[in-house]
Amino acid sequence: MKGIVIGIATLVLGANLAWADAQQDALAVQKKFIEAYKTCNVPELSKLITSDMQFIHVGGMTQDKTSFVAGVGGCALSNLVLEVSKVRMYGDTAVIQGTQTHTLKNGTSGTLIGSQVYVKQNGAWLFASHQSTAPAAPPAAKK
Repeated sequence: MKGIVIGIATLVLGANLAWADAQQDALAVQKKFIEAYKTCNVPELSKLITSDMQFIHVGGMTQDKTSFVAGVGGCALSNLVLEVSKVRMYGDTAVIQGTQTHTLKNGTSGTLIGSQVYVKQNGAWLFASHQSTAPAAPPAAKK
C-alpha cells in the first residue's frame, strides 16, 4: 500500500512539475513574441506564429498571419508592454491574460485588456490568437 501511495504522489508531483515547465515555456515564447512585435523583427515574429493565427483588435478588425506580420513591418510602435495577470493551461494550450500598454511613434498611447493563446506544435510554443478590449470604465461615483 505504501508503494502505491508513493507512486501516486510521484505521478502527481511529476504532472505538477510538467505543468509548471509548460507554463514557463509558454510565457518565455510570449516574451519573445512581444519583443519581436515591439522591435519590428518580422523574421523572428514569423517563426513564433501559427500559420492560422488570428489577431482580433479592440475595434473588431481581424488579421491573419500575413496581414498582421505586414502591419508589424510598418514599425508603428515605439513601446509595448504586457503585464500578465493570469495564465491558464489546457494541455498544449496556454491562455495568457493581461494588460497591454502601447505607445505609437506618433505619440498616441493606450491601455488594453487582452487574451493571447499559445499552442504547442511540433515541440514548439507558438502564438495562435489574440483578442483585446478597452478596460472597463470605473463605476460612477454615488451621490
